[in-house]
Amino acid sequence: MYIQGQIGIPYLWGGDGPAEGGFDCSGLTRAAYLAAGIDLPRTTQTQYEAGPVVPPGEPLAIGDLVLLRDPRQHPPRRDLHRETGR
Repeated sequence: MYIQGQIGIPYLWGGDGPAEGGFDCSGLTRAAYLAAGIDLPRTTQTQYEAGPVVPPGEPLAIGDLVLLRDPRQHPPRRDLHRETGR
């Protein structure tokens, strides 16, 4: 998986990859999708708007982007779904 190959690269706000000195969350997510041949927008909001939204109760597929909203956090936390049944 592309993201596992980025372990150890520093967090850098606004970063798009090692050439810039690191990734931020959106940059890493975008780079992972690009590595899979999917052109995902750069920021959290534009990634969310790129959809489609998985309806409540529907199972997640490997590679689904999951944005979790906690009212105390901004922007929301994001995860990539990587296994079935989890």
